[in-house]
Amino acid sequence: LDYSEQVLMLMQQMGYEGTLPYATTSLNVANALRAAGLHKESLAFYESIFPSYQENLDPNDERFASLYNNLSLLYQEMGDFESAAVCLRQALSIVSTGEDIIKVAITHSNLGATLLQLGKTEQAISHLEQSLAIFNRLEEKEFHYNAAVAAMGQAYVSLGQLEEARECYL
Repeated sequence: LDYSEQVLMLMQQMGYEGTLPYATTSLNVANALRAAGLHKESLAFYESIFPSYQENLDPNDERFASLYNNLSLLYQEMGDFESAAVCLRQALSIVSTGEDIIKVAITHSNLGATLLQLGKTEQAISHLEQSLAIFNRLEEKEFHYNAAVAAMGQAYVSLGQLEEARECYL
């Protein structure tokens, strides 16, 4: 946190406020504040990034998706799963226009897990199925695959489909 404060001060002294490098640094600071449990301060930094991104980036730039994904994590930590879902839907609309199918799978998985927290099991399953369909086409699974399978297990538990849940957990 001390280094975050110092780097922002240096960037301000160098006239970088309002630029993309400053916004990127602010995103890192927001993430550090979130990790430290300083939610209110973190939210202020996340919100301060939007004007710079809107002025300097295409609306489908993946940096917006990254911002929405990180902001969704903050909302989840704050227990605001509705806002987290809104952010993840925004991120999904951006990553879906790109070529990185793993980002699409991860975002579907994160949205599915968030929807489970809201009790929207059918919607969650739809996103988790889309995530798993992508992951299952890949030769090598990465750690986000495990989160998608575990979330699907949770969805099955909530529907009382315990054998299906067991298979996911295994």
